[in-house]
Amino acid sequence: MNSRGILFRFAFLLLLVGSSVVVECGPMVPTSPVPTGTSALTPSGSPMPGATVHPTAPLATPTSTPKPTLTPTPSVSPTPPLDLVGACYLYFPPKTKYDTLDYPYRGNLYRIDPNTGHIDLLLTGDIKGFTTSPDGSQLAYIRRGAEGDQLVVRDLVADRDWTLFTGQQEIGEPVWSPDGQELAFSQYATDNLDLWNTGEVWIVRVDDRTTRKLADGFNPTWSPDSQQLAYVTRPRVPPYEQNSLMVVDRFGKKRQAVFDTDPQTWKAGQSIDFDPEYSGPLLVRPSWSPDGHYLLFSVNARFQSLYRIRIDSGEMLELGLGIKGQFVRGSDRVVTLASEGQGWITLYLLVVTSRGGDKSTLSQNGDIVMSFTLSPDGQHVAFVSTNQEWSRLTFSVYDLQAGKELLRQELFGDVGGPHLAPRGLEWAPQ
Repeated sequence: MNSRGILFRFAFLLLLVGSSVVVECGPMVPTSPVPTGTSALTPSGSPMPGATVHPTAPLATPTSTPKPTLTPTPSVSPTPPLDLVGACYLYFPPKTKYDTLDYPYRGNLYRIDPNTGHIDLLLTGDIKGFTTSPDGSQLAYIRRGAEGDQLVVRDLVADRDWTLFTGQQEIGEPVWSPDGQELAFSQYATDNLDLWNTGEVWIVRVDDRTTRKLADGFNPTWSPDSQQLAYVTRPRVPPYEQNSLMVVDRFGKKRQAVFDTDPQTWKAGQSIDFDPEYSGPLLVRPSWSPDGHYLLFSVNARFQSLYRIRIDSGEMLELGLGIKGQFVRGSDRVVTLASEGQGWITLYLLVVTSRGGDKSTLSQNGDIVMSFTLSPDGQHVAFVSTNQEWSRLTFSVYDLQAGKELLRQELFGDVGGPHLAPRGLEWAPQ
């Protein structure tokens, strides 16, 4: 496979998985193992009848992480020291899994100090994805099981795990509601590359573990007020690639079609080059503006482009090339990943104008940026990247106001090849 084909496949993996977004940051809390068979705990730390606590991995220093886990390189504190709040969480698949069919779906969870780049192993094993609670005190992750995936919550303060939901199918893309009460996720009947044809959006309450199906589709993301979710529908058959961007209230009673890729259905669609680069859905990965008025979405067409649409009027603006994007505090600035012809994937800051987006580069030339996350105050962005030789994984922090990189720290060496697929990076508050 030529290098251009490899980059396209890698960029498409980024489109489908990761979560909404990514690396998360949370409190830096020491952990200790939990004995097998301990009664499951609620988020408050009290026993929950009928649930089972799963053993957790002890927090390990980079040098004590056993093979075949990737071994972090020694961390060096920057000078002068930074004073950023919170901690970042990174999902990353071990190199030894790359040669199996499960390589994009199984990995480890690490915790990174955004001030130093120091990295600790938090959880290891068959982990598929994660999300952090709005207050940073809990972390929900998906554990792959022989009889169905499990959505597990870790209380980062009490250092305990409890099972929130056990599925009969594949689970992916967990996202925590901003009010902290519920988790949305996707379920799939299969884990092959046609998974989007079977996608379903589900919600589970954190306090009592009740669940409900919300829609047929995938990539759910919460509105800032927790009252609505945006998601993309399954592709229609035929044509196999056309699908829609939808908004629904959290109880599934009010549903609105925001955009449809069928040019005959939505006149704004005439401006999009609909010739797909891959077979599959055109629309992926929506993201809300902080005021709840706009949505970002990516189009998996001949050129992967990023669009901003106003929900109430349908007014749409093409911002330029982009694999995924996230609003920065308001609706007039966007951080986005874009695939470049030179063979790397670049992180940009776009200032939205009537013409689209005026961009400035945040990552260095030659970086292949895998995932990014905004700080809780929206003033900084953290991202992980590799180089053209795929010989290292680097963690960086960029100051959006000052316009400069504050930290660049190598996390791992010898990370493998272009099938590398970190799931996400999130920055959670303290």
